[in-house]
Amino acid sequence: LNLKRSDFRGNSSDNLLRLLPAGLAPTLRRGRYVIPEVEALEQNISQVTGVDYVFGTRGLEPVREDEVTLQQYAVLGACGAVCTAAAHVALTPLELVKTKLQTSA
Repeated sequence: LNLKRSDFRGNSSDNLLRLLPAGLAPTLRRGRYVIPEVEALEQNISQVTGVDYVFGTRGLEPVREDEVTLQQYAVLGACGAVCTAAAHVALTPLELVKTKLQTSA
């Protein structure tokens, strides 16, 4: 797309719609907005088994729940502690400078 500032006049919805490819702009049909490609998929849904037009293809088996061991909990806890420490080390000096700038003014 080769857009200029003058191309963006009117309301923001119209401006955003101009950025979409031609086939993906939603249109109002029967009281709801539809995207033509999605509507075509909805119409063909009965012909294609195993495809849901909202969520895509279905899994072949249901989701399993695995037991989490004590060792896995320990590893996850250690990862969280390391990440939290790194965030505090990086951000505390910045917060200190910000607070000093705000109180000195």
